[in-house]
Amino acid sequence: MTKNIFVYGTLKSGYHNHRILGSDAEFLGEVVIAGFKLFESGIPFMKRTNNTKDCVLGEIYTVTDKNLVHVDHLEGHPTGYRREPVYYPDGDDFETYIYPHDLGNMKESPKNEDGVYVYGRAKYE
Repeated sequence: MTKNIFVYGTLKSGYHNHRILGSDAEFLGEVVIAGFKLFESGIPFMKRTNNTKDCVLGEIYTVTDKNLVHVDHLEGHPTGYRREPVYYPDGDDFETYIYPHDLGNMKESPKNEDGVYVYGRAKYE
């Protein structure tokens, strides 16, 4: 079986953890999702805000259940990051990794010119 997941940090294409998605992961596209903020402290942390003005840029992949186990391990699911469903109005639903713990005074990630949170180098700038 497979599952669609939204990635927004080091699992994106071109980053060191992308290989964990597996060579058979299928890239479905780059999307912006609303209702989330991105924070950084060397690695990204995404928090649900439910505010449609808070948007995060990322990529959607279809991954096998076998590789999803490896991604869950990397993310510390369910005690570190937690994999949760996201309901995307313009396509299929998918899951992503939310950081449910207090972030203290961690800084927000930078936004691109469209006001969208972006981790690392942005393909849209």
